[in-house]
Amino acid sequence: MLTSFGWGVILTILFSFWVTYKIGQRQLNAGKGGMGCLGFGYTFLVVVCVIGMSLGGVIGIGSSIYTKAKVLMNGASYTSKVVNYTSYDSYDSDSGSYTTMYTAVVEFTTNEGDVVTYSPSYSSSSKPTIGSYIKVFYDGSTNKAMDFSVGSIVLFIGSLLLMTVLLFVFFGILLFAIVNSSYKCNISH
Repeated sequence: MLTSFGWGVILTILFSFWVTYKIGQRQLNAGKGGMGCLGFGYTFLVVVCVIGMSLGGVIGIGSSIYTKAKVLMNGASYTSKVVNYTSYDSYDSDSGSYTTMYTAVVEFTTNEGDVVTYSPSYSSSSKPTIGSYIKVFYDGSTNKAMDFSVGSIVLFIGSLLLMTVLLFVFFGILLFAIVNSSYKCNISH
């Protein structure tokens, strides 16, 4: 039995065949001749990659945004204390150097008395100050947490912008395929 991911892949491939066919029809209507097998295959490969990446990105980013929004709406606000941090070395290929990145580890106690340990989804090159405080939203029914800091807000806005760009790419290729190529915009002065 296929999972939802499997059905998504099959539908993406079928949709990409249809878009490729429409692009071929557009080329024929413009009087440029047919694509041929190689042209169709190459166009299909480009279309399936663009559609797969844009739809996959939109679904993945949208799911992440939905989960975070759900935690913000359903979760309770807690003040968490930085109790530790983790670190890793990040390689910068442009400069050829390594930078140590730090991720805070915070703890807070829920209204029910449970102690929860949480690490934000972002890292920084500056060491977190142990004993400092971060505002956290926590949904006890799903055991999901989200910190409310500058880093998480920047990630949230960046995710929204990337999702918007991916939607524009998807609809751009779709409009290119289905809009009649003989349409001309006449602007008179």
